Amino acid sequence: MSQLGGGKRWNASELIEILIYLNNNFRDWYENSYGTCNKAVEATNNSRGANSVYCKVHKMIRAMDDYLTTGKKQTRDIIWKDQLIYDLIKRIHRKTKERKAREENEEAIKRRNLSYRIIEDDTEMQLENINSQMTAGTESTSQLKIEVPQLPFSVDTIDSLRSEQILKTERHARELVALSKESIDARHKEVRELTGKISQHQIELEKMIKEANDKLEKLKDVNSFND
Repeated sequence: MSQLGGGKRWNASELIEILIYLNNNFRDWYENSYGTCNKAVEATNNSRGANSVYCKVHKMIRAMDDYLTTGKKQTRDIIWKDQLIYDLIKRIHRKTKERKAREENEEAIKRRNLSYRIIEDDTEMQLENINSQMTAGTESTSQLKIEVPQLPFSVDTIDSLRSEQILKTERHARELVALSKESIDARHKEVRELTGKISQHQIELEKMIKEANDKLEKLKDVNSFND
């Protein structure tokens, strides 16, 4: 790709063409910014190199992020002189924030589901061990004292895990305040659904814990009888 025009001052018309292309192909831009800049150069027949476009666009996005965060315009850039360029950069900035927030939310859900699966698997395994020991104790009460496993069955543990996950979910919701109303409504719906699932999961786990603890008490009764 030709590197001509790398030192030229940017004019509004060429920037607008580049930014329209990046907005229309945002997914490609998000996943491969440099490669998409190269395609934008080809699509708009721009004389600049992909590196020049990449650096210019990222510089304007950083300036927009600083402005939205601090309210201060840190650079003297064409972005503050042309309303269409301002709007196009702000749109790319917003889409990027939304995409990152969605990915973080999805990752938080994956971690939460993994945590619950680990707890469920461990609880089920311990219940199986208790059942097998109770069966053995029922067949012969003259056997040696049955070892009662020390299990971490605690509702407080589940409450703590649930609270941690809900706090993470609410934090993601707060991060979305700067996004568009439509995106906020969609994310809030996801948060409500996720919170409901967490609560339902807690109820199921508490039921399993109660069952396990009841069986532990029965094992203790068997041990007392053998004594």
